[in-house]
Amino acid sequence: MDAELEVSVELAQIETTLRQFEAMREGDIVYFNKGEHARLYVNSVPVFDADVGANGSQMAARIIKPLMPVK
Repeated sequence: MDAELEVSVELAQIETTLRQFEAMREGDIVYFNKGEHARLYVNSVPVFDADVGANGSQMAARIIKPLMPVK
């Protein structure tokens, strides 16, 4: 039996104030600096650095390097 895992990819992070966050509306544009790589998480744990692209009509993440485990 296989275990279910949640995999997510984070492109970037921004810092904002609560006031700016609450003022966000549909159609607003949020600007951020693109990092060197995206971060791939498994069950909320950062596991790999990855490059993001597309494969046909689907988004894809290519694993670049594993991250060292946090001790």
